[in-house]
Amino acid sequence: MDWISTLIGLTIGFGLWLVAALLLRFMRRKTAKELAEELFHETEAQKKADMDTIIENMKASFGNLSLEELSKSTEEFLKLAKARLESEREIGFKELDVKKGLIDQQLHQMTSKLADVSKLMKELEKDRVEKFGELASQLKTATRQSAALMQTTNLLREALASTKARGQWGERMAEDVLRLAGFIENVNYLKQKSIDGAG
Repeated sequence: MDWISTLIGLTIGFGLWLVAALLLRFMRRKTAKELAEELFHETEAQKKADMDTIIENMKASFGNLSLEELSKSTEEFLKLAKARLESEREIGFKELDVKKGLIDQQLHQMTSKLADVSKLMKELEKDRVEKFGELASQLKTATRQSAALMQTTNLLREALASTKARGQWGERMAEDVLRLAGFIENVNYLKQKSIDGAG
């Protein structure tokens, strides 16, 4: 169950890392300064076009007025338009600074998250290598123990297969038991003597 959650976590982590890497690559193509300059130029061009349209509309509307009145009105209008344009330009700069700050903050967060994902991947890889090393070591130990047990089993089978060997082994065990009990050979007990002609 734990390995399934680990596998799911790895898959999600890898997916997040891939998305973050693609976003980072896309965001690096245009720096925040370039984005701000593009937005500023687009805004300036749009405002100039709007200004030209307004002037044309004004000329059409005041076509019947005298040239002097039209000139005065145009000057006043241009002054007002210039003041308005400066005000909007200042607001635009402030908005661009705010957007640049947000972009920089998001880039910083993405970089931080990418570093965290990379660190997690390294830790998981290290843990996997350690676990496989432990497993391989345990398998080697089990193999050695199985081989030793098999060898001992074979020796015991060979020893017990012969009636003569079984008898010698039984005698040896009896001698060991008597010796441990404090008995002395030929004093407290005698070894069995072979009988001539016994099969």
